This record gives sequence, C-alpha cells and structure tokens, in this order.
Amino acid sequence: MEYMTQYRTLDITLICSVLMPCNSKTGDYIYAVASLSSSNRIFYKDRTPVKKYGLKWNHPMKLNILESSAQKNQLTLVVKIKSVGHGLRWDKKIAEVKIPIKELLNGRATKQGRIYNVLGRYDEYQGYLKFTYEFSQTRNAIQPQPV
Repeated sequence: MEYMTQYRTLDITLICSVLMPCNSKTGDYIYAVASLSSSNRIFYKDRTPVKKYGLKWNHPMKLNILESSAQKNQLTLVVKIKSVGHGLRWDKKIAEVKIPIKELLNGRATKQGRIYNVLGRYDEYQGYLKFTYEFSQTRNAIQPQPV
C-alpha cells in the first residue's frame, strides 16, 4: 500500500563564518560540516571546501525535507566549524550552531542572508555563521507504507 507525503526542497548556501580572534589565528584553515538530523538519525551530511580563515565559502547545498517532520519540529540543521589539523593532529571542532528547520520555515527567507551565533565547547559565544536559504513550494510524493 502506498501513501502521499509532502516535501520541500531547501536550497541553502553557507557563506562564511566569523570567529573570535582568540580561536582562529590568521594562518588557520577552516571548513564547515553541515548535517540535517532528527533526534536519532542523520539524513544528510555535506562539507564546505577548506578555506583560509576570513575567506568566504559560498557553498550551495540542496536538502529534501519532509513537511510533516519539519512542522513537528523534528529536524535540525547542525553546522560544525572545524579547523584543519597539522601534522599528526586531528581536525578540531571550534564551534557549532543548531538551527531547527521549523524556525527557518516560519521565518522569512532572504537572499541577504541570516546570521546565527556559533557556540564553542562550553556554550560560550565564538562568533557567527552567515548563510542564505530558500524553500521550494510543497510537492507531493508517493511512498510505500512502512510495515
């Protein structure tokens, strides 16, 4: 048996991240890892190119989002800012931001961009992340009924 479900496409462009000077030396190279997740599952994961601190990524992404999950506030966009490890060191998470998809749905999409504060390991302010986004119109899709 099949049933109809509604979804939207979220076009998002991660523009840049501006961090506190104490955490990003001018010689550091950083990147962002964006994921769309629910409470127990990651649905999508993408990463920006590595850029020298202070340069823009302008990295576009497309996400398909189930309308019902978004309206129930079950989906979150998580963006982690990382610095590239040198030598034998691992890449280090500098900061992250968590954005409920429902908040983006209820907000006004702008081409000028939205700015969100990014938080460090101990939930202290580390800087901000700038991105643009736009939702498509709701579309219908036929899916098999789960057993």
